[in-house]
Amino acid sequence: MDKTIEAEFFKAYELFGIVDICIELLNAYAVDCIDEGECDDWITISRAKVFKGIKEFNFDVIIGQHSSLIEEINSNLKECTTSKEREKYLFSLLKPFKRIGDIFTPIAALKRIDNKMKETLCHADGDIQENKNELIKKYEDEKQQILHTQGMFINMIDQAATSRDYNSIEYCLCKFWLARNKFANMLDALLLENGIDLMKLQEESGIYLKSDRDIEEIARYVGSVELTQKYIDELPEVDMIDQQAQRGDSLNEFNGDTRKIKQAKGRPRSTFRDKILHTNKDRILKELHELISGRKGREVALIIRVCIKEGIITKPTFKQVEDEFGYIGNVSGYNKYMADKYEFNNEEINGIKKKLM
Repeated sequence: MDKTIEAEFFKAYELFGIVDICIELLNAYAVDCIDEGECDDWITISRAKVFKGIKEFNFDVIIGQHSSLIEEINSNLKECTTSKEREKYLFSLLKPFKRIGDIFTPIAALKRIDNKMKETLCHADGDIQENKNELIKKYEDEKQQILHTQGMFINMIDQAATSRDYNSIEYCLCKFWLARNKFANMLDALLLENGIDLMKLQEESGIYLKSDRDIEEIARYVGSVELTQKYIDELPEVDMIDQQAQRGDSLNEFNGDTRKIKQAKGRPRSTFRDKILHTNKDRILKELHELISGRKGREVALIIRVCIKEGIITKPTFKQVEDEFGYIGNVSGYNKYMADKYEFNNEEINGIKKKLM
């Protein structure tokens, strides 16, 4: 495999890379560490590394519909002759983004805390109620800290994108964050064309490049919204990487197209319920059914987007929403209002928030 381009691109995102330094610096600023004498030298050296690194970083490898980075990854995918080899390679594409993902897309960390809370509620019956409540509060505090950190960094990025202060660490991180997001969409498109679900890979690895799939963004690289939806609908209902790894089969017998075995029996396709992050999924579903019942298109998209923003769910596909709540209009209309470029007004958003409380 030739990993020349990806190695250089990933290097900035790896541990002790430029992105990692940016995050450490901004964390230091947030706790006023910059005012402490012992931090001054570290901050000066770290800032110099960041500005030198961003000048040397080649952002051009993700420019164009057929970027050099994606072409190299596609060639490497084709070189994988066994499922185990492909699995290892696919996860290597996610691994460098662990740190930035934990900050901006902390889905795995929130799920781990929710699981701890669930275990506490289910298996701590013999404990004193007071101790149980203390544990739940501890986990709730941990969740709030994660969400606070996420919000803090998102605000930094938003302000940097607006101010365009090229000499700030915030702007440097913003550029790398945007590059990661673009790479995530390009990789998602490439994997969909090969019958591989990036969203499932993220869930299995606990490393998230993106929290949801914006079909219109992916369509820019696939070719059209309809073709993108077709590839999503054709994703195998069984995790072929795992199944073939257990059997030791070669990928060549499928000619690299895992969609050919869609009819095989195995793990069911992900549902809307699987997208719910809250521990009490039944209550959330009941509330959403009451809110969404009889609504279509724009109204449904508003409710779903507020739920995503509030950390109640991760972004579902149109089919997952339709399968759960029934007819919600056509896919193009729904996707139009789900796109980030479409903005709902604050009154609408706050109205849904109150109903969800």
